[in-house]
Amino acid sequence: MHIKLLKVILIAALLAAGAYSSSADDRLFRDMQEKHWAEEQVYSLVKLGLTNGFPDGTFRGEEKVTRYELAGFLSKIYYKFGLSKDDAKLAAELKNEFNIELYRQKYPDHPKLEGKISADLLYASGLALDPRIVLLLKKQFEQGSFINLNFDSIDAFSSETARNIIPDLFDFEAGIKNLYFSFGSGDLLRGNSSVNSLWPGEVYRKLRPDFGMRVKNGKMNFLAGYSIPQISSEGTALLNSFYAGADYTLGKTDTKLTVNYVSKDSNDVLWKFKADSDISEKLKAGLELSGSKNGRYLGATLQIINLKLSAYKVGSGFGPAFAKYPFLPLNTFNKYIMDGTCDLGLEYFQPFGNKNISVKILADLVLSGDYKYGKDYPGTSLTSEFNFLISAGKNTVLKLFYQGFFVPSGLNYADPTLAVSVPTKTNVVGLGVLVNL
Repeated sequence: MHIKLLKVILIAALLAAGAYSSSADDRLFRDMQEKHWAEEQVYSLVKLGLTNGFPDGTFRGEEKVTRYELAGFLSKIYYKFGLSKDDAKLAAELKNEFNIELYRQKYPDHPKLEGKISADLLYASGLALDPRIVLLLKKQFEQGSFINLNFDSIDAFSSETARNIIPDLFDFEAGIKNLYFSFGSGDLLRGNSSVNSLWPGEVYRKLRPDFGMRVKNGKMNFLAGYSIPQISSEGTALLNSFYAGADYTLGKTDTKLTVNYVSKDSNDVLWKFKADSDISEKLKAGLELSGSKNGRYLGATLQIINLKLSAYKVGSGFGPAFAKYPFLPLNTFNKYIMDGTCDLGLEYFQPFGNKNISVKILADLVLSGDYKYGKDYPGTSLTSEFNFLISAGKNTVLKLFYQGFFVPSGLNYADPTLAVSVPTKTNVVGLGVLVNL
């Protein structure tokens, strides 16, 4: 519908152009050369009242047109010529966006609220409702200073695990020039469920207590600070970390290196190198290397248009035994890729037609460190998810989904600290709604 409407507008403009020619006396724009190839077309739109240029008397014909400027133009087209019912609806949506952007430009210091509300009704071994509310209230100040207040209900409405309002559900971050602060719970594991065996072990990677400084020098940024990667349910520190690092942009490649000194009853040093490259518009690649005193992990990602593949191999000795979890990577389903395992992930998204209908497919295979799968290898699993998505408006998406979870050993993790007994086969079907605020 967007392309069709744009074609109609362009054709109308071209037809109108043939009915008007300009002269030196009625030329309005001081930046348009005399006898410019688009002179007649531009001044035809002026005569029709569809454009007046900029207040400084220029047309700025070489500049790109933003979506908001297009919204104002479409609104004038609608009132001048009339549009079909569908096109009028689109014009109204664009006009609303234009007005919102004008408000933001007029009051740039006002707090902004954004987020999403979702609810899934699913059936596995029983019927369950899984609602979630995610909100972000942010305010920008001068010289790059900011404050963000985050609320995430996570599993508070669907889990058997009790949650503290602070810091489990609320966290915040703030920046004052080069200084950065944050406070939150850090990693949280989703609570156990008697209905859906996919939920136990899912990780909510939230903000954690952190105080640091960032300094920018050209294409390179330096950072250093202190953080608490892991805290107890009472809010006390379980792990202390001093960190330093730098990130650098070289062409289309972003690189980042960080080093953490972590301590509790003993200590360890963890380093991490990450590189992400936009090789082309349709091809992206990433590389991730991390290590500690006794182990390493290697990860790689490849995205080809709408298909993303990932592969991770985590050594059996990676991370300090007293607190390795905050430093472990997460897989496609937001679960820890444990030390001594190999993880292969897939994400695929395909829109159809006018993009109101799309399909999203997720899959993840967990193997042992020697690439084995089966009942004799705890934690090995195969997880799949198929989503059929329908756009029900600008901010609303409806979905039908299927999830399959196959765990031949009956243990969702190889790590005995986190392992939970689950059925060897779980099939989940459901429907859901997502509203973006």
